[in-house]
Amino acid sequence: MFENATATIYDGSFTLCGEAPIDLQPYHQTLSFEDGISVETTHHAFVDGHPSVDESYYLQIGIKLYKIIRINFWDDYTELWLARCARGVPA
Repeated sequence: MFENATATIYDGSFTLCGEAPIDLQPYHQTLSFEDGISVETTHHAFVDGHPSVDESYYLQIGIKLYKIIRINFWDDYTELWLARCARGVPA
């Protein structure tokens, strides 16, 4: 796996949970939910192994903040679908 970035991991309360090397790739897909809600996926992140994260977690990569939208677990890596947030990590 090509690791081109380091992600700082935050839980849903923005408590720092750690860091992980990731392979960040641009990706665009719109996910539609009930009641007409749509969310744009802007990136995929690939992480070695199976990190202890769920859809309530956030990743900070550089100065940008991403919300984990979907998680796919594969044999030896995890694929995270991300949506870029308009704001950063609360101070």
